[in-house]
Formats: sequence, C-alpha cells, structure tokens
Amino acid sequence: MSDGPRLTVTGRLARDPELKRAGQATVCNFTVAYTPRRYDRQRGEWVDGTTLWLECQAWDRGKRTLATNVAGSLRKGQPVIATGTIAENDWTDRDGNNRHSLRLEVDAIGLDLSWRPASPSQGNWSAQAQAQGFADGATSQGARVFGGFGGDKATGGDPWGDAEF
Repeated sequence: MSDGPRLTVTGRLARDPELKRAGQATVCNFTVAYTPRRYDRQRGEWVDGTTLWLECQAWDRGKRTLATNVAGSLRKGQPVIATGTIAENDWTDRDGNNRHSLRLEVDAIGLDLSWRPASPSQGNWSAQAQAQGFADGATSQGARVFGGFGGDKATGGDPWGDAEF
C-alpha cells in the first residue's frame, strides 16, 4: 500500500486480468473503464460521456493473495468496485518525450452487484491455471465465471452487457 491519495472506482473490466510473476512476487494488471451517462431532455435519450480508462495493479503479499484471486475470479466486462491508492509513473518514451500516467494500486476489489446477483459456477479454471504454472488456481486468461456477468450481449436486463471496450 502506498501513501498516495485513496480512490474508489466503479466500472467494468476493460480486459481480462493478466497475472504475472515479478521475481518472487505475483502481480495482476487490469483496466477498469467508466463511462458516465446522463439523460439529455432535449434529445430525449441517454448520452454517454467521455470514458475514463484506469490502469490497475494488484499484488500478492504474504498470505494475502489479491492478485491471484483477481485473475482467478474476474473477467472482461464484469462490473467491479475497486479501491486503492493512486501511484504516478514518469518515464521517457522511445522518442525521448517525457510521459506521465496514473495507476490505481488496488487494495480491495469485488463485483458490483447493483444490477444482478452473482452466482459462482465451478469451471475447469484450476486445471488451466496449473497448466500455465499457477498452482494456486489463478490464470492470466480469465477464469471463474460469475453468472450473467461479462462482455457478451446483454442478458437479464443488463443495459451495458453489449458494451465494447
């Protein structure tokens, strides 16, 4: 946990979480996307605002296996609530330009159950994980499926189920 400002963000996973080994540590990288909507009375329709794309990172620390759990439980398109601290990255790109970005160092994350309940179904994700070398059951390709959530076409009244990222 860093000493930066704390932030809680809601949105949808824009891509499947990627689990990687970083030396002795395990890290999970993913992106949360949030698009504000407002009703335009003049046009009589909902209008999307500018999408915020927030790069996020979760780590396994000791017995706390947040990175592994994210990669083993969440997939692209699912609505999530994530909280953590903001970290800044400064670097120089290939052309010599100074670059700057922000990243959320996630302390906690879960499904946003505002639109429907989640019901975990046991798939064969642990076998896939073991084949990829993640003996604890997480995969870098997505995994455990939660009922009805995802980036597929809208089901069960989910108004954003067909959103593309």
